[in-house]
Amino acid sequence: MSFIKHQSRDEISRNNLARKNFSSKWEYTKAVSKWHFDKWHEDSDSYKVFMGVDGNWEKELEGLEYPIQVSTTNYGFEGKDHDSIIENDFIEWGYKPEMLQYDRTYNLPDKLMKVAEQLHLLHPDVRVHRQTPGMVAPIHVDTFCSHPAMDKDPTLEVSMMRRFVIQLTDWDWGHFWNFGNSPWQQWRAGDVAYFESRDVVHCTANAGKTPRVTMIVTGWMTDKTIELIEGPFHRVKI
Repeated sequence: MSFIKHQSRDEISRNNLARKNFSSKWEYTKAVSKWHFDKWHEDSDSYKVFMGVDGNWEKELEGLEYPIQVSTTNYGFEGKDHDSIIENDFIEWGYKPEMLQYDRTYNLPDKLMKVAEQLHLLHPDVRVHRQTPGMVAPIHVDTFCSHPAMDKDPTLEVSMMRRFVIQLTDWDWGHFWNFGNSPWQQWRAGDVAYFESRDVVHCTANAGKTPRVTMIVTGWMTDKTIELIEGPFHRVKI
């Protein structure tokens, strides 16, 4: 059984065109998502950890600077875009607009970029998020409307575009990651997860005592990417 859902993305799902018709990102993403939105549904296939990257990048992480603090008021690419339909949801749900979700950087050393290269994606957008204790990224569904390649070429086919999560630090108590109805915990640094992020609701939080540092990679899958996802868990070394 194939894990990847090759779902067509019609005009409404080219979110940068259709989002203007909605005042709520939650309602927009529910309208275009293929997920069931049933909180009692057994959801063990909402994500797959398919690869582990072995290497030591502690020194590189120590040297990272995070110039972008992501909240509801600087949610877009490079933290420059104000997205009112996301802010509308968070305020309605009781979150404060200035609440910090995570710190972000795009300026990565070669070794960390080597980690991202193991996915064999085209047009990869690579960033690192640091979520320190007390930060929360509320429940949402991704739209990919800020991918830089989409800005440069709006004709790119979005059906092969996917997002991947690579943990750069070990799991610790109080680190929360949720895909659909399924939690992800006890990960090791280098673990790589795949999920249908334009369909499956997800959220993260840090209620612990140590930072969680994660690489987010978004791009267009190649045949090699699909082979990795559909195959058994395996390890690569950099």
